[in-house]
Amino acid sequence: MNNELKAIQMDNRDERAHLAGTTRNVDTLAWFSADMDPVVLLALVRNPLFNRYMFDRMPFKLQKKSGKDEFWVWSEIMEALLGSKVVTLEEKEGFIKILKRERDKLPPKSTYCPIPWNHLGIMTNGDIRMCCQMIYPPFGRTKVNVKDVKKIDDVRNLPILKQVRKSMLEGKKHDLCKLCWDEEKFGGRSKRIHQSEVYSKLTPLITDATKKSGEIDVEKMPLNYYDLRLGNKCNLKCRSCGPTESDLWLEDIKSLGDKDMSYYGVKDYKLKEVDGLMTIDSTDFAWPQATNFLEQILDNKQNIDRLYFTGGEPSVNIPHIQFLQKLSAEGVAGNIYLEYNSNGISLPDRLLNLWKEFDGVGIGFSIDATEERYEYLRFPGRWYKFLNTIKKIDKFITTENLSNFTASLAPT
Repeated sequence: MNNELKAIQMDNRDERAHLAGTTRNVDTLAWFSADMDPVVLLALVRNPLFNRYMFDRMPFKLQKKSGKDEFWVWSEIMEALLGSKVVTLEEKEGFIKILKRERDKLPPKSTYCPIPWNHLGIMTNGDIRMCCQMIYPPFGRTKVNVKDVKKIDDVRNLPILKQVRKSMLEGKKHDLCKLCWDEEKFGGRSKRIHQSEVYSKLTPLITDATKKSGEIDVEKMPLNYYDLRLGNKCNLKCRSCGPTESDLWLEDIKSLGDKDMSYYGVKDYKLKEVDGLMTIDSTDFAWPQATNFLEQILDNKQNIDRLYFTGGEPSVNIPHIQFLQKLSAEGVAGNIYLEYNSNGISLPDRLLNLWKEFDGVGIGFSIDATEERYEYLRFPGRWYKFLNTIKKIDKFITTENLSNFTASLAPT
């Protein structure tokens, strides 16, 4: 194993795929030809150094992978090989035959995304939305709040969810998904593409579990992935934010003389002063404590494999830590990958120790600048505190020998 290979975490699929796609060392590239992950093999095939020796070493005879569940995973590889000089004309004809035969049995690759099928997002006030990428009105909102939900399955086939599923299966690009379409138009890697890869094994089940109307069989299509925003408790009041996502902004609302607060232009909340502090006159932003929705999610714990937390600020959110503790106590933490968006100012030890029990952790730190400019944009944050968090995480990963832990910068 050469230095290029030693420099990456071998159990991290994304790192293997990145190196397979970018290396200019033939020996390095050849090492990946026996990889069992199709995302890594796709990067291998697209590398200009890909050759016949590597093709012959690939773990499956692709022209024989005509089974429904295998087809989706391998179709992009076959399509890439059609433009390659490495494979024979006969092999290319075999790929074309498989692609034509199987393609109609699966959702259209150009418009399909698993999010409307296996995911729900909960906003800071408990409103249920389809996807965080829906940043244009009506923001993917379902017009249902968790306080009104007695059973999660009752919200799985709400009108907007059925509408988007139907559109995707018909090969149409729904307007709600505009951000992903725009990112792909300009060569970006959208959340739609990423989630399609993460849940590639789900894809072959879609057509059998979905009616033409977009209604799904919830038994065949359980919820795997939640976006949980457990209220607006935060330790910063960033200039790109506001009171709906950070309670620290409420005092500024008070100083401006406002007596109410708009939520995405569709709800208005009255403000009130309690013991000298401005608060929201509603339990909506305390939905984790005020409803049993998190308990309903726990009832579905055997199907969960991914959770995304953002703010408010997850690291100072007590219900967030308590929820992770319950998942650990239920014995399912090892099946779940945790994703975060965090300001990185606070990182309690009890949260770090909980993370060890999960399948992995990926954190995107909301950082737009450094030092004084950082402290201006993300008041009252201090740059040295963020640096301390980075050092703490680095030491934690090294000490605990954790491989499936990533951190990145996520500018607003």
